[in-house]
Amino acid sequence: MHLLKWLYPGMKFKRWLFLFAIGVILTGMGLAVVFNYKYLDSFEELLFYAAYTMTGTYDYTVTAIVGSIVIVCGVLIMLLATRMIIRSLITVLVPDKSGRLVDMIYEHRRLDKGPNITVVGGGTGLSVLLRGMKEVTRNVTAVVTVADDGGSSGRLREEFNVIPPGDLRNCLV
Repeated sequence: MHLLKWLYPGMKFKRWLFLFAIGVILTGMGLAVVFNYKYLDSFEELLFYAAYTMTGTYDYTVTAIVGSIVIVCGVLIMLLATRMIIRSLITVLVPDKSGRLVDMIYEHRRLDKGPNITVVGGGTGLSVLLRGMKEVTRNVTAVVTVADDGGSSGRLREEFNVIPPGDLRNCLV
């Protein structure tokens, strides 16, 4: 059922899928002509008639050349459609055009392979420390204390009986 969602309007996917199908059909027709299959009788008759009209004989090399050209056209259409399908998906998955895709993939893989770091604590400098750690590795676990009594955090806890949201929010990784 989820496969039908690819066919929803506005996905910019159907046209490239249709173009890919045309490429597959052309490649199949070209292979049928080159290997002299009898599935495309009317097309082969037209091809033989054109070859006979031009050369005066039935020559298989003409049909092989035409079949090869149709195969190449079909493969080129399939490659174009594949490229456009990938581009259509990448523009959705990577909306910002700030860098090249290969650089973004490399950075993601590099950060995933970084060391595992666990930080326990709280206080003023923890958010800055965690922000710096995110540049080195993506494998950061932080145990943040929210029992701070100093400054406005203490006033929030005493007057409204709530956990200070700023300390926890600044330490989100």
